[in-house]
Amino acid sequence: MKRRTALRFRFWLWVIVLALGGCQSAPQAPDFSLVNLNYLDRLCRPVNLPDGEPAYYMHYSTNRQGELAGPGPYGIGRIDDAGRALLAYLRWHELTGDTAHARQMRGLVTVLLYMQAEDGRWYRWFTADGRRAGEGEIENPGIGNGAAKAVWALGRYVKVGQAKSWPLVREAGQAVERTLLALRPFLEQYPNMETIGDVDVPRWLPNGSNADVASELLLGLVAYQHAGRRSELLQAAIDRLTAGIAMMQQRREDAFAYGAHLSYRTIWHAWSNAQVQALVAVHQLTQRPEPLLTARREAEQFYPWLLEEQFADRFDWLEARNNRKAIDWFPQRPEHVRPVVLGCLALFEATGEKRFAEMAGRAARWLLGDNAAHEAVYDPETGGARAWIQARNSVRLEISAGATAEALLMLMEVGRHSEALKQVRHN
Repeated sequence: MKRRTALRFRFWLWVIVLALGGCQSAPQAPDFSLVNLNYLDRLCRPVNLPDGEPAYYMHYSTNRQGELAGPGPYGIGRIDDAGRALLAYLRWHELTGDTAHARQMRGLVTVLLYMQAEDGRWYRWFTADGRRAGEGEIENPGIGNGAAKAVWALGRYVKVGQAKSWPLVREAGQAVERTLLALRPFLEQYPNMETIGDVDVPRWLPNGSNADVASELLLGLVAYQHAGRRSELLQAAIDRLTAGIAMMQQRREDAFAYGAHLSYRTIWHAWSNAQVQALVAVHQLTQRPEPLLTARREAEQFYPWLLEEQFADRFDWLEARNNRKAIDWFPQRPEHVRPVVLGCLALFEATGEKRFAEMAGRAARWLLGDNAAHEAVYDPETGGARAWIQARNSVRLEISAGATAEALLMLMEVGRHSEALKQVRHN
């Protein structure tokens, strides 16, 4: 009798343990309460292209009075912002099933297609009279940060839209293919290296050594391959961009910025430096361990320094390794923070290690005031994000399309992971 009672007790104990365990491990519903697309919608403006085709562009900014800013020195909108906005609308559709922005997505794809030159390179600015324009001394057309965001967005558009028979999927794929052809002269430099000081730099990345540009291109190309697209040139681009990014990592354990991926030659900068997210994407595509190990090294070794310092703008590693006064701390924009947030969340999803989700949440707090200015950059009530922190205790009042889209991209992903969201809401 006692034995039967003991067995019965153990049985019910296990039932209770399993029930409690099930409750604790049950996935929580996403919380998108911080996500507000209203300001992005306001800046996403209809326009007729020179051939009369309707499209949408992203007006680059509102002024301090909250009105649409007048034309800037190069135009009224950039492909950087059109790409970011398309990514945000695409992700919102994926996460919620909301189809309310289908017209904007099609219009943004239309304007991106218009901004590509016949040789596969990209113009950066869209002018008030519908012309394609450049920016200062930046090569135009070229393959820079704007082009990388355009390819990232178009690759994602092909991946998401092909199964739904969305318009312009074929044309978006053709634009990615043209960019691959424009990249080929750089890729053919493999495996040539250049030594700058005592740093060896790969010559086959875009513009010689643009690892930041390569990272966002890679995100688009991986999405494009996930869509079932295959070619020798596409595979070579993914393989060689991945290898080049890995070679740009600072791997001297006893030196400053161990683990950081340099952006261009010996320069590190925070904006658009999406190497961690891109390397994890390659790992998930190929199951190769090396990209994941390289991504972990930056997140484990360099990201904690960034969080401790409340982010930075740029430095030349050859100078900053012996002189921290060589670090430029400002300006800081949401696009400085997004690579850390999305990179850490990609690592969390690939490894299941909650510390990466928590790190992503701590980084995303920058948007809500945990920053050097001690002031919120993003306002959940309006959905707008200020352009940048310009100095300690000083934030620009203007709200920009780029900052707004970057903030939304972060908060959508944070809202999917309770471990990250808890850190964002932590005071």
